[in-house]
Amino acid sequence: MLDYTNRAASYDKRWQSYCLASFSRSLKLIHLERDTELLDIACGTGIFLEKVEREHPYVSLTGIDSNQAMLNEAVKKVSQKVTLKKERADRLSFDTEKFDWVVLSNCIGHFDDQEQCLKEAYRVLKKSGKIIITDWTQDYIMMRFANFYTKTFDYKNYNSLYSHEIESMMTRLKFNILKTETFRINWFWSASTIMGVKP
Repeated sequence: MLDYTNRAASYDKRWQSYCLASFSRSLKLIHLERDTELLDIACGTGIFLEKVEREHPYVSLTGIDSNQAMLNEAVKKVSQKVTLKKERADRLSFDTEKFDWVVLSNCIGHFDDQEQCLKEAYRVLKKSGKIIITDWTQDYIMMRFANFYTKTFDYKNYNSLYSHEIESMMTRLKFNILKTETFRINWFWSASTIMGVKP
């Protein structure tokens, strides 16, 4: 996975507007009740967690990321009620069937073993728990150029997917797909949001 240590301090300045725009679809789909437990996998600098905590202060929030520098930025945004942990998405330490919601935002292309990460997400979800994956996918031609650029000049192991490839992985892992939406963020960027449920 790409090491964001040297990018953490400047990450928000460069990517916050994109992140907030892409998160908007996830936030519309999430219905959070009191005592709901939500896990944000690869939470980065905590942009999503900050937004959710502000709107739903009664929800139990947990964020994990493999990069400590990104977590150091996240801790500045959220209250002490939010749990932040350094760990890998493919080796979650949480108990089976702990969370009501699992969210993965703009991260799946970075994972070396994408299906294993989704398998772990499935494991920690409660029965009838929901997963939301939002990421830029290769459904649009400009995103195929972005994937090529990233692999060539930034991180050779990066692997952006088509939305149907994410759906296929989720189906193999026994998720039921509830909704898939592919949308444009601006003239260049586009993304897909896929919501599934653990039966």
